[in-house]
Amino acid sequence: MCHKTRGETMYSYVEDKPFLTDAKRTALNIMKQLISKLRDRGLDCNARLLGLDGKEPILQNGSNPVEIEYLIEIEGSKEFDLNDGHQIKLVTMDELDIISKPLLLPECVSNTFNIILPQLRFSMGNTQKAFNIVISMVHEDPDGSYGRLGRKPSAVTARDQWSWIPVPDSIDINYKAKKIKSKYWKDVNSLYLKKKNAYLTRVNIGHPSFVCYVESVNEVYRLHFEEEEF
Repeated sequence: MCHKTRGETMYSYVEDKPFLTDAKRTALNIMKQLISKLRDRGLDCNARLLGLDGKEPILQNGSNPVEIEYLIEIEGSKEFDLNDGHQIKLVTMDELDIISKPLLLPECVSNTFNIILPQLRFSMGNTQKAFNIVISMVHEDPDGSYGRLGRKPSAVTARDQWSWIPVPDSIDINYKAKKIKSKYWKDVNSLYLKKKNAYLTRVNIGHPSFVCYVESVNEVYRLHFEEEEF
């Protein structure tokens, strides 16, 4: 397995509050437009920053762009087969490009798990620091567990399959997060950062941010609350 070598960059929390305020405001405006367009196309969906309101883990890997991470939760559709993850991803990327083009923003790209609007910069103020809007698409199953949209590579890229990959132990994850928010969220943030860097070091692409978040919330919840429920 590949490993990062000493001296290579690692994730850290972004402490520049004025920059974060502007970046989050810009991302929110773009995401509101995107959700409106997706609803017009027949997708029942909502978007939220990864984490809880006011407690979002926003990281930067060295001098790379800051990552503003959003979840789009797909709730249903009369126009699309929810099992056709590839089509849902393409429609989302098409609509995002329609939004970004008149703003003179780059075209979006995708990787195994995310859609990314890359290298956004402000024309005034802090123009040296870039940020990406990183979008993960998730779907809640009837049992309350989550699946994340991901690509299963094949020998021919055009035949790659996009499907809802189950997120382990994700049942009641929002309830657990809200319960630990007031007292123990610093523990979640600390654990989340450790996991992001651990998986980065191991070059483990099977643990994107939403999975790291779910793991972190579960571990903190078990530590402080699980015994109360028995």
